[in-house]
Amino acid sequence: MIAPIPSLRGGSQQTPLSPPSPLRGREKHVRAPITCIAKTARNSIAGLSHRLACIFFSLTLLTVMLMSHPAAAEPLRIASLNLCTDQLLLAMTPRENIAGVTFMAADQHLSYYAREAEGLPVLDADAESILSAKPDIVITVTGTRPQTSAMLRSLGIPVLEFALPQHLAEIPAYIRAIASAIGEPEKGTQLVARMKKQLKEAQANAHARGRPLVAAIEANHIAHGGGTMLGELIRLTGGDNLASRLGKSGLATLSLEEIVYHQPDILIYGTYDASRLAQGETYLFHESLEPYHDSGRAIRLPSHLTSCPDHTAGEAALALAKALDYALGTRRFALAQ
Repeated sequence: MIAPIPSLRGGSQQTPLSPPSPLRGREKHVRAPITCIAKTARNSIAGLSHRLACIFFSLTLLTVMLMSHPAAAEPLRIASLNLCTDQLLLAMTPRENIAGVTFMAADQHLSYYAREAEGLPVLDADAESILSAKPDIVITVTGTRPQTSAMLRSLGIPVLEFALPQHLAEIPAYIRAIASAIGEPEKGTQLVARMKKQLKEAQANAHARGRPLVAAIEANHIAHGGGTMLGELIRLTGGDNLASRLGKSGLATLSLEEIVYHQPDILIYGTYDASRLAQGETYLFHESLEPYHDSGRAIRLPSHLTSCPDHTAGEAALALAKALDYALGTRRFALAQ
């Protein structure tokens, strides 16, 4: 039996600041015709025709200025070229301001905001597709589609690139940078605060778990070793990462023989589509690992919680902590309401 994961849902260039008042810097030009009106109205000696001409000129000038400088700037239309910028765009930006996202944004196995992405324009890899969406700015992860980004810049479309965080401690700055770039700094602050609260809750019961030996594995014998985000979450929630213990760092190879020999207490792997199980995923269900599945010590951590190093790390930590408690039979983890 596989331990169930509860549903936790109900992800260098500076951005221009908020546009200044349309009349800022032009107060003296506005004040001049108003002063003309006031002085002419007080001067009983001036001829009526002069007073009417001055008033007409002043009101006309004010009307033209206000019409040519609207009170508020149009909201930015933003496009995203990477799943990880898709997630934060969907988390912080009104739907009507999203010019387009990648096809992965609507993939329920990879995207935390799959439902929210439904019906939004899907951008192809070429610049023509992105230009047709008419974005004001484009956001992406560093190294994604460099030729497309260069083409867009040559055509005058700003492309803002953000380096993915490599550690939990880097996530807040990453979120705030994107939030600032898309004009939603307050929402970025809220996401960071919520993530920090969730990480703290997930860590609260870590000592009671007795540092179980955990193997975090994926298809094709890939394991999450030291220096990975999932490796950090395992340590945060009280686990001992088998791959790290064996001196493996990053995404490393962990053979079936190593797993059987070291007998970890818990297996962690991502969710998958059972209708199209890839050949590389079949080893996750090898007969030698059946005892883990039968005893509830094989934990399926939803892949959409670990696809991107962003605020979803908080929910991933909560899910992992609860699943560890369930699998180990320790005190049940109480989720904050």
